[in-house]
This record gives sequence, C-alpha cells and structure tokens, in this order.
Amino acid sequence: MSEKEQYKQEANEVAQSYNAFGKAYHESRTGKGRLFNEYLEVPATLALLNEDLAGKTLLDAGCGSGIYATRLAQRGARVIGIDISETMINIAKNEKPAELDITYHLGNLYETHLSENSIDYIICNYVLENIHNLSAVFNEYYRILKPQGECLFSISHPLRAHAIKESKNNIDTWILENYYDKGERISDLGEGLKVKKYKRTISDYLNAGMTSGFLINHFAEPQPIPEGKVSDANAYEMAMRLPQLLLVKMIKL
Repeated sequence: MSEKEQYKQEANEVAQSYNAFGKAYHESRTGKGRLFNEYLEVPATLALLNEDLAGKTLLDAGCGSGIYATRLAQRGARVIGIDISETMINIAKNEKPAELDITYHLGNLYETHLSENSIDYIICNYVLENIHNLSAVFNEYYRILKPQGECLFSISHPLRAHAIKESKNNIDTWILENYYDKGERISDLGEGLKVKKYKRTISDYLNAGMTSGFLINHFAEPQPIPEGKVSDANAYEMAMRLPQLLLVKMIKL
C-alpha cells in the first residue's frame, strides 16, 4: 500500500465513525452545548479572529456540521468547509443559512484542491489528532494560504491526551505515565462516538508547523468561560485546574 493510499484508508476510518454518529454529535453541540467546545474551544478561537472578516476567504478544515463556518460567515467571511464525513457535510449543507457565503465540500485535508495562495485564514479545530501525517497537512495549509495568512488550530491538550483519569478524594486527577508515547488512543466523545486519534507531544505540533514554514504567533492553554459551569459543573471544575485545550496560531511568512 502506498503512503497516499494509507492516508486515504485512515481518513475513511474517521469518516465511518462520524458518519455513524454525526447526527447525535451535531445535536449535542447545538443543544445545551459541550463544555470543551462551546464554552472553551469556540470562544478562545473566535477571540483570535477579527470581528470583521468582510472580503476574507476562510477555510474551515474539518468543518463538521458547519458550526464554525456559520459563525465566521456571519462576520462577513467567504467560508469554504471541507470534511471527510458525508453525514457531517450533509448536515452542514442542510443547516446553512441561505444568505451566508458558505460552500461545503466532501474531502480530506491532504488534498484540498484549493488554489495556491488563495486563503486568508484556516481554522482547524479538534482535527489534527485524527491525522496520521501532520507534516503533509501543514504543507498543504502553507501552500493554499496567502502570504501573512493565518492558521489557527486546536487539539486536546497533549497532557490530557496522554494521561489516565483517576479520582482522588472525590476530585478528578490525571496520572501521567509516559508523555512521549507516540501510539494511538481511542477518544470517547460521548453519544456513542469513539474515534481513533494519534498521541503527540506539544513540540511535535509546533515543530511540524515551523518545518512547513510557519511562524508560531500565539500559543494558549485557555480555561472555559464562566457560562460553562452550567453546562457541566464537574468538567468545568476540572478544566479550571487541568489544561484541556492547546490553541496555536501560525502565520505564513
């Protein structure tokens, strides 16, 4: 099997997971919301983007059901959404407000089929852990971004991803046995959705971005906004003590 065929096979495995549980996942996001998304990742990411995106073209890489795409198109951006899951793309198309400039495409992030130097911003949230070859995706992002274009990505914090969750005196704690393990893990997203992900260190992500030519402009380990306590009080308390998210902004030089 060639390297390219291997990437496609792995992407199809991710697609099958989201095809099976995409509707339930979307409903969990648009109902009361998920703490680590609506009350942590989303506000932290949006805070790094201009309020006025008129005249800008933005790629939502791994767009899911279009939750980000809608928010960013409402700021004036022309948004292109790409996702590997047919279920998620169909939901995104069905949910798209007619007045917004959003186009959705079924595809993978190794080959976006977008023109060189055509994108102002890329957002890629909770996606890169599903990607086997990080450098190949970053190279593609660098190719399609305009000079001085920005790429924002978020992942589960590697400390969280590598840790074993235990309870000590009725308080959730993490036991970290091997931070440098580069194996696979199964992430339980709730609603019956389990997805294979790849373990990496923080330096793996940063070095891959810089090797592709990016400048690391911003690095954050945000805490949830106060409203998140209503969504899930226990998870909120833990997220105020232990880092759940790693958020990075890179610029194409």
